[in-house]
Amino acid sequence: MAARSRNACENHGKEEVKTTALAAQETSSLSPIKALTQRVSSWTKLVRVVAYALRYIQNTKAIKSATLANGKMLTFEEIHAARILCLQEAQKCFMEDRKLLTENKPLHSRSQLVKLSPIICKDGLLRVGGRLDNSQLPAYVKHPILLPKSNRITRMILEHEHTTNLHPGVSTIFVIVRQKYWIFGACNLIRNLVHNCIKCFRQRKLTEHQFMADLPGIRITEALPFQHSGCDYAGPFILNERRGCNPRKTKGYICLFVCLVTSAIHLELATDLSTDTFLACFWRFMSL
Repeated sequence: MAARSRNACENHGKEEVKTTALAAQETSSLSPIKALTQRVSSWTKLVRVVAYALRYIQNTKAIKSATLANGKMLTFEEIHAARILCLQEAQKCFMEDRKLLTENKPLHSRSQLVKLSPIICKDGLLRVGGRLDNSQLPAYVKHPILLPKSNRITRMILEHEHTTNLHPGVSTIFVIVRQKYWIFGACNLIRNLVHNCIKCFRQRKLTEHQFMADLPGIRITEALPFQHSGCDYAGPFILNERRGCNPRKTKGYICLFVCLVTSAIHLELATDLSTDTFLACFWRFMSL
């Protein structure tokens, strides 16, 4: 019995070692940025980590020179270069199409980029071609960046735009993302993202509505206007006591008399909220 348990423990240990080795082998076969996407949870953090890595590589190459990037804060150029590198990593699934475009050859008829007339911009990214070159839109709107739907970086970008724009709906986030990126199957990805968002789930919760009681008889019985009336005040408003260059300004209110049957409104001016003023408004209303 003891020998059997000992063999079981040894086999279990071998299985764990084998599983760990396979996981390490799969991770080592990935590119550095793709392996980093499995450990980073946000697009901003991914770009900053890649930017610091690029700074370290630059410093190791220029260690003999005096131009070393030793600043604590990342510059705009470093963040921009890191963002482009991450987007190039996401576009590696379009390598065959990129090769054909570089060689000035037509794309295959089965390629998903054929209808978009893709172009390669100066930073090496694939963008949508289109016919908007003569428009006054910004360049990144006229030619959005192409991104696949099954890449982790694409998911990070959608989550980043969804969070920074305060959790909008599916249509709003689609319009915002389309101004910068052309993502294949973006509607389904955004719909899945919004559906799984906890904050959006809480916002979709409907508030409770109280069941209203029956209307009183005077509201649903035919009668002449102002036979049954209600009263309310609106304001305050600024009133000028006299005309001139520097008139004295005081507060004023509007006394509203509402017909409960026809919803007709009668307005009276009230200079204050005192009882005497209300009675004066009431007598003016009754004298009509």
